[in-house]
Amino acid sequence: MLDSVIYDYVNEPPKEVPDIEAKRESLAYLATLGTTKDWIGENFSLGDVKRLSDKNVEKYFLRYQAVLGKRATGNLTDAIIDVGAQAAAYVLPIDDVDEAAKDLKKNDLVTRELSGFAGYLALNAGRLVAIAIRFFRLAKHISLGKPNERSTETEEPVEPIVSAIEQGTKHV
Repeated sequence: MLDSVIYDYVNEPPKEVPDIEAKRESLAYLATLGTTKDWIGENFSLGDVKRLSDKNVEKYFLRYQAVLGKRATGNLTDAIIDVGAQAAAYVLPIDDVDEAAKDLKKNDLVTRELSGFAGYLALNAGRLVAIAIRFFRLAKHISLGKPNERSTETEEPVEPIVSAIEQGTKHV
């Protein structure tokens, strides 16, 4: 059942490109939150957005989409690096997993390649990228114990258990 829901969700035909009023509404939402400077590079009030020409609405909406895409791929890239560093720590003797992830994030080649991969996913998987980002962020916080360390708990000797089993089988 879940497979069919996911299949329907993924294979849903793409929605039509939003008209100019839907784009204006998105920009108005940013203006209402006071985040137009962060998203489109200019401060706009709600009134300013309403007075924008259709050409400028298109221009600022494209900026908004570019920044949104960059942030989404950046988040996915960071999440992949974080989870990858933790996974590698279970196989390799890594001293500080967080420091290793930080070093990988500073590496331009790694981030560029992963950003390209994230962009490819965004183009081909669309809405599933948001799910992937959340999955990787959640996976980063799952603790399966400390990597590359043996349990320090004292192990129970096996001999008393074996002798108890042998004694129990003698009575049967």
